[in-house]
Amino acid sequence: MERRQLGRSGITVSRMCLGTLTVGSLQMGMDPKKAADIFEAAYDMGVDFYDAAMIYGSHPHVSEFLKRVPRDRVTITSKSYDYTYDGMRKSVEEALRQLSTDYIDIYLMHEQESRLTLKGHEDGFRCLVDCKGQGLIRAVGVSTHACEVAEAAPELDFLDVLHPMFNYKSIGLLDGDIGRMEKAVAKAHDAGLGVYAMKILGGGLMIGEIAKAFRWAIANADLDSIAIGIANERELELDVAMFEGRQPSEAELLAAYKSKSILVEEWCTGCGACVPACKQGAIGIEEGLAKVDRTKCVLCGYCGRACPNFNIRIV
Repeated sequence: MERRQLGRSGITVSRMCLGTLTVGSLQMGMDPKKAADIFEAAYDMGVDFYDAAMIYGSHPHVSEFLKRVPRDRVTITSKSYDYTYDGMRKSVEEALRQLSTDYIDIYLMHEQESRLTLKGHEDGFRCLVDCKGQGLIRAVGVSTHACEVAEAAPELDFLDVLHPMFNYKSIGLLDGDIGRMEKAVAKAHDAGLGVYAMKILGGGLMIGEIAKAFRWAIANADLDSIAIGIANERELELDVAMFEGRQPSEAELLAAYKSKSILVEEWCTGCGACVPACKQGAIGIEEGLAKVDRTKCVLCGYCGRACPNFNIRIV
């Protein structure tokens, strides 16, 4: 497995990053020990980079994994939406507790939408810079689905890592298209930021084009690493093969990858709590029920987390 340095962070990681959204409580709700088995198998195959977040509910899964491997041989990320100084500090401390670790390698401000949110969340970033100085985290990052944020990232001298939405169909991008995002990522990388991409399969909406999507992303030299959600060890084996230059057949890929969809239960009350939770504008209330625009949905599951009655699920 190829390894690359994440820009000026100085952190070296495997080209493949294992994303933990899939196994966390927000999606599959996999047993932490079973998830740790998959993470450990990935580690044995050369994957040493694991991406988590407060919202994913996957910290217990990563914590179980960290019991099995040397802490200094893996890179762990987490993320939070908290943007006040005190709120971010509590999030970092809670993540450390849930992960049962003394430090988190990369901590990101989660899913920033524009230059205005970057400006408005300065206190949260200031907290992360202080946490870095205190050794609680090693690098400060930002994740985004917006080209504008990726374009602004090189202007933030405290930022070490950029984690952008990145697929050749532009699925999930809040503004512009993948051409614009490619230019922004190249500029950020040239400026010394470490870049690791997300959702190269459009949140699972490009299942019929897996090999092409992987080849396209892996060929981009500006991506130091690429986060991939894993549901089982067979998916893991095939993903690692593609990162190592081996090409599984389309039949193998389609047999291993199961298409996902979003389900709104018939007892939805139409309260609307899900609507502001969706940054893609993919969900709304029609005739008293939540309705999903499947051309915009990236299957993140954030709407389900916002539902007070647990009526929305990824299946």
